[in-house]
Amino acid sequence: MDTTSPSVLEPASAILGSTSVYGCLRAILTKRELSHPTGQPLFTYQLTEPEYHHLRTSLKNQKLPTRLHGDSSWCAAFCLFSAEWYRRQYQGGWSWSGISSSLGFELDANQRSKVIKTGFKYWQRTVSQYNDDRHSFLGSVFREGGLPYGLLASEGGRFQAIFKRILRVFDDAQAYGQSPFQLVSEGLEHLPEAFRQETTVDLITNMAELLLRLTDEYNLQQQEQPANHLDNQLPNWRDLFPIPLDTDTGSEFLTGLLTSASVQRKSKSQQTKRIICWQRLSNNEDLGFVTQIKLMKTIPMPFKRETLINSRVELFIQEGNRVIAELGVGHATFEGEATKVILRTPACEFRRHAIEQDLYLVVLQAGVELHREEIPNSDLAINEMPIVLRSDGEHDWVVGQGSVSTKADQLKAILLKDAAYTAEFPELCSTVTTDHYQLVEFSGEIKVDYSTEEDEHDTYVISTRQSAVLADQVSVRGTKLQYYSSTGQPIYLGLPTITSQEPNTELWLGNKRLGDAHQAGLFGIQSVRLKASGNRTMLRKRLAILPQSFHLELKPSKQANSGFVDLHCERNLFVSIEGEQVSYKQTNIDGGKRIKVIAEGSPPADIILSISANLMADPIKVRVPFPASGALTFDKHGNGLAKRITIDDLLGARIQFFPRVDVAASYYIELKGPMRSRDASYYWEYKVTDKVLEVSLYEFRHRIRELLAASGELDDEVRMIIGGAGCREQQTIIGRYATEAQQFNETVSFNVKLENDLVIKPELINLADPAEKPHALQQRYSNGVATGVFELNTKLSQPALIVPSNNTQLAFRAKFIPSSEPIERSNDVKTLNKAVALFHPVTNPNAIADVLPMLANDFNHSSWRFINDLFANYSHLPMATFEVWKALVKHTACLSALAFKADNPVQLMERLKVEFNVIWELIPLSIWRSHIVKFRQMLLDIGLPEKVVDNKVKSKLETLSEFSPLFEKQCCSLIDDQFIQQEANLPAVFQYCLPEWSQDLVRVHLSDREWPTAFSFELETWCKKHCESLIHFEVIRGFHKSVLYFPVFAAAVACGKVHLEELTPTLYPLDYFHLRQIVEFDRHWFNPVFQSALCVFAQEEA
Repeated sequence: MDTTSPSVLEPASAILGSTSVYGCLRAILTKRELSHPTGQPLFTYQLTEPEYHHLRTSLKNQKLPTRLHGDSSWCAAFCLFSAEWYRRQYQGGWSWSGISSSLGFELDANQRSKVIKTGFKYWQRTVSQYNDDRHSFLGSVFREGGLPYGLLASEGGRFQAIFKRILRVFDDAQAYGQSPFQLVSEGLEHLPEAFRQETTVDLITNMAELLLRLTDEYNLQQQEQPANHLDNQLPNWRDLFPIPLDTDTGSEFLTGLLTSASVQRKSKSQQTKRIICWQRLSNNEDLGFVTQIKLMKTIPMPFKRETLINSRVELFIQEGNRVIAELGVGHATFEGEATKVILRTPACEFRRHAIEQDLYLVVLQAGVELHREEIPNSDLAINEMPIVLRSDGEHDWVVGQGSVSTKADQLKAILLKDAAYTAEFPELCSTVTTDHYQLVEFSGEIKVDYSTEEDEHDTYVISTRQSAVLADQVSVRGTKLQYYSSTGQPIYLGLPTITSQEPNTELWLGNKRLGDAHQAGLFGIQSVRLKASGNRTMLRKRLAILPQSFHLELKPSKQANSGFVDLHCERNLFVSIEGEQVSYKQTNIDGGKRIKVIAEGSPPADIILSISANLMADPIKVRVPFPASGALTFDKHGNGLAKRITIDDLLGARIQFFPRVDVAASYYIELKGPMRSRDASYYWEYKVTDKVLEVSLYEFRHRIRELLAASGELDDEVRMIIGGAGCREQQTIIGRYATEAQQFNETVSFNVKLENDLVIKPELINLADPAEKPHALQQRYSNGVATGVFELNTKLSQPALIVPSNNTQLAFRAKFIPSSEPIERSNDVKTLNKAVALFHPVTNPNAIADVLPMLANDFNHSSWRFINDLFANYSHLPMATFEVWKALVKHTACLSALAFKADNPVQLMERLKVEFNVIWELIPLSIWRSHIVKFRQMLLDIGLPEKVVDNKVKSKLETLSEFSPLFEKQCCSLIDDQFIQQEANLPAVFQYCLPEWSQDLVRVHLSDREWPTAFSFELETWCKKHCESLIHFEVIRGFHKSVLYFPVFAAAVACGKVHLEELTPTLYPLDYFHLRQIVEFDRHWFNPVFQSALCVFAQEEA
């Protein structure tokens, strides 16, 4: 009989001296004022050194029980000792030998199995499993021990430095689309293998998050001594961390990390700028730069609601006139006249291609530019002035250009190769030279002399002494031409205003002070310099300046291949046109020139106007659309768009809609779903009056994926139809793939001609283990020439796919490769790894679906790692490539559990929403409540204090509010299952607001073509039958019904009053597409009606 859980506590002193295992366990619990185990990780008991040795002695002295699984005290003691050994003495490897050696005896595999299962049951802990259903006994023990502090200490300061870096970038990881788990994994990749185990990565991820949450919860960023303050507020806070605390080293380590977390939070709280731009040197050889852009999570915008089709917009970063990065989808909200856009991914990182060009934040909707904003000081004028860098120990970050003074031990400066410099401390300088530049590292002050062919001389002063002028303290502002230069740079109308916080500065134009320059000498490509006292040049920029009176108009003619460019200016201009197969003729008109442009054949996308307003300066090259008529489509190279393309080909592709002569023109773009879902479509209208309207086709890629999801087939295609304004209708077919892989014996080839610049990189992936590194297929060569044939000579023990790698340029359909060996069948499959291996669409179609309920019910199930690895490693592929995603979207409970278990929930939920038309609003409230309970318990089980758990749950619900209005503050009481009968009569309030809201909806959306109409009869019938008393709006037109009624029906589904299948017995992918169209039609109608109806239904049930 087991009696290790006494109901009455004995004094610790009475049993500390006991050598029995039972007495030792009693002593450990009693000292902590416990009668029973807490159910928390074993490291939270924080054994002291004497207790650890006492436990070992007790285990060594007491003989192994005859019935191991019957003596829970001995088994529990063995598990506790093994976990503590790992924490204190582990130095590497994956075996029981170290534990056995320390105890002086060894258990065989069968004995260990019984001991660990029994011991973990005593401690109320769960034994981990491998992906193949086997128990991971050693991994479970190591997980319970926490961090291997003995190994950690042997790393010296390296681990602490890495951990501090993780803390520094932890918050930003998800903003940049990276999961915390992935961030920590990459941070630990240069440490011993023990630190790269999944359990260790999880522990360190939890440690980092806990440190930051403690900082937030107890306002530690405001404290001079964060650790001392927390000692007073939460005395046992150190016990929450998986390292030994009975040594000064462990306690000091935690104190240092807490201080780092507090400093990080303080730094973050001071970042209130609208847009932050950081740039760093990525390598010294080719002087490549990487840029990080971070926006406010909720960013104000100048456009009004009336200019939008709906609330969904998309944000990009452009370098010059080229898209270089995506910030993704944002949703506009309106308060009075103010517009704000809420971003799901407010940051991005990318490698620069042309560092001398400005970066722009661009907001698009339906391909049309709503807003363009220059990102200040994002250009790096590396050929004009020094670029100054400061190291943070890992990267060299740009701190300014020109003359810079910033407090630092050392700085680096990138100078032109022929630039001369003098150093205050020459002995502290070192120089690395490349073909065109020199990289100088120095302390103190250096003076750098630049000279140009125009006989201009500049002296720049760079110092490490004190912080003075930084890059963002110098600004250039002025009126700009609506068109940009051929390289995407702005063109100013009149001399812009250049300001600096440095006092006593003056502006120079070329080698003259601005006041000494002739008026005519202001124009053209000018070197503008800001000089300070001591003949220091603060800044030098090459600006394109045209006279303030300059005005440019594009006018069509009656022929499609010709048009006019009208230039108006008070000064004389010299103009020529650059462009292949383009001729032109100039005539004088009142106040300027008219240029007739004629294309030989089809008009090009753009022409370059070379404009001189000052013969002594280089001309300005202005890129403008060819003044054609009708609608023209172009790919990213400026060539006509092909009749059949892939989604990837949309990048850089565009349509130009031209005005008609003396009359407004109306055009349209229609996207039509595949033949099997022909009712699915999107439609946009464009009004063009006096200016060419350019529409980016790349912004339509999400809509195309939604249409493809409406059919559910990988090989289906979407038709894009362009027409209007009397022009001939154009049609382009858009699919996912350009080709498919062809397997022949042990080779793989592709039925396309490989061009010299086309990169195709197929790789073989293990379907049953997405964490396994892909195997790149080797291409055959003939006389040094690539043949497009790849070797496939790998023997496979699991089913595999041939897929394009993340950086391939040719999208091809995945090719299934069966296992070379027979896979053992099993009727008791418990992991996705095994289920995927056994899945067959005909003979075993439910293999994956049968495992999903286990994941939904167990947030600690090992297959959650499978799902996270699959998304992390293969998110570049269409999600329908994998049967796991197809099965998961059909299992509502497991689908919604993703929100809590995904490493990167925002990106994953958005992808599922687009590629499977998932409607998060329709998941029942009862399922969300159940998952929140599981999530909370999971956090408590890893030892987090309740206050931290509450905040983490709150943070999770805030994230979910981006996907469903159910989680917004108006409905938060419903989620907590704490809805209280309101004094207010909610139905009456609902009825009062609804007429005004519905009138506003109809007013904003006047066109009848755009209203989705699916299920209008079914929705109207259900609403009038079950909640007619709530329906207080007038249905003016029949096509309004679906949009008006669906929010009420959706709320009823979420509350469990009705099942979605009441609309139609069998729901197909096409049906989900139509319902999502209704939801997204106007969020400013759907969200408040949905939330109000939810509260009304909840009040009825309360």
